[in-house]
Amino acid sequence: MSKRISALLSVPISLCIFLAASVLFAQSVEDAPKNTQALAVAQHALIVMGARNLVPNQSAQAIGTLTLHGESDIVFPVVLKSAGTQRLRTEITTNTGLRLFVVNGGRGIIRQPDGSVRQLADENMIVQRINHIPALSLLGECLQKNVALDYIGTSTLDDAIVEIVAVSLYSGATVKDAQSLQSRTRILYYVDAKTGLVIRIDRANYAENNPNEVQNEETYLSDYRLVNGIMIPFQQRTLADGKPYLDLVLTSVTFGVAVNDSDFSLGQ
Repeated sequence: MSKRISALLSVPISLCIFLAASVLFAQSVEDAPKNTQALAVAQHALIVMGARNLVPNQSAQAIGTLTLHGESDIVFPVVLKSAGTQRLRTEITTNTGLRLFVVNGGRGIIRQPDGSVRQLADENMIVQRINHIPALSLLGECLQKNVALDYIGTSTLDDAIVEIVAVSLYSGATVKDAQSLQSRTRILYYVDAKTGLVIRIDRANYAENNPNEVQNEETYLSDYRLVNGIMIPFQQRTLADGKPYLDLVLTSVTFGVAVNDSDFSLGQ
């Protein structure tokens, strides 16, 4: 069981950056490209999900259960604490003690119940955000200069018509670097055309120590509830390469909770 939980935490929602060895004759990197239709869809979704009700460095705490699927399902109590969009602390209670996954500003660690700490590769944490609250996911950064937006088109998902928007990071020493980063940090958001809610998110998960090993992940969001003016999906079902991977079921979400810098410490 310990190996399965370690695997779960060691494959974050993250991707790799490739930097050029030389910047000779480098082109200057302009602001990230943003398709106007994609931007309109993203902004509408954020309005519907209550992003305007978030405050700077918004803190939150979510409590629920995490079910890890495999030969036999394992259910763990989980607490997710966050501050802003890039500080996250996930506490999973196992039969051997508390296992922590901490992310802070693009860096992350796993702390085992015995106190040992494993540093996660910085490049693998670059797109980690507060994904269980879609308004605090990478979609919420759509107006930033280093975030690119593409409009993929419309489709149907179950009985819903959806508009699909690709959101990516876009930066680097050269335009080529930025475009490489854009292609490898691509996250697809499926926005219900009727409700404006995000009901599915697709991403590629790269193995922690092998950027050539990729897992395609689909997360389905449902049971949206209004909490302090912010829409939260209380059920999130994730498939990995088409197979059941994990389920996150929330029982409560609280905004404005007291958090300390130490909650997100990456120290050994």
